[in-house]
Amino acid sequence: MGQSVFIIGAGGHAKVILATLEAVGIVPVAIYDDDASKWGSHLFNIPIKGGLDDFAELGTVSAFIAIGKNVTRKKIVARFTSIDWITIIHPRASIHASVRIGRGSIIQEACILEPDVRIGEHCILNSNSMIGHESVLEDYVHSSGAKIGGNTHVCEGVLLGGNSTIHPGITIGAWSTSAIASAIMRDVPPESILIGNPARVLKS
Repeated sequence: MGQSVFIIGAGGHAKVILATLEAVGIVPVAIYDDDASKWGSHLFNIPIKGGLDDFAELGTVSAFIAIGKNVTRKKIVARFTSIDWITIIHPRASIHASVRIGRGSIIQEACILEPDVRIGEHCILNSNSMIGHESVLEDYVHSSGAKIGGNTHVCEGVLLGGNSTIHPGITIGAWSTSAIASAIMRDVPPESILIGNPARVLKS
């Protein structure tokens, strides 16, 4: 593919993003990260050119935010309003034709998205995430291999820890976080922290 793409972020999550881009045939032009100790080095042979102030000088380009923290992605999007944020879908993800995926999101290997799922902007679906039919994930959601039942509504900024399971038909409030292997069986208030099976709210 001939698309010129730039990456924001040079941490561990960026390695996963670069591997998925490789799978779809995209080689990024450069990476930008505010950690000055990384400038002038490479990540998977992609040069790390500078920080976000340097990225701003590029103007309107195609780019992807390779940062796992939801709130950080939201801040970057708010700063760079003219960027063409690309969407990345691994070729070995299973996605029904009726699914809609927002710009800046990534669907990684072995994900399953059932019919009429809606994925917002700048979401991360890590490998082996399963999203049941007619579910909605709002912007900036991060699923670390969660299994989400049908007709579920996951609000903005939610982080679902590895192997979390969400019962069909519930709503998870904005900016909530579930611990690894949590089993969420009922509606969750915004900004909650959940843990356990069944999951209990530690903080809301």
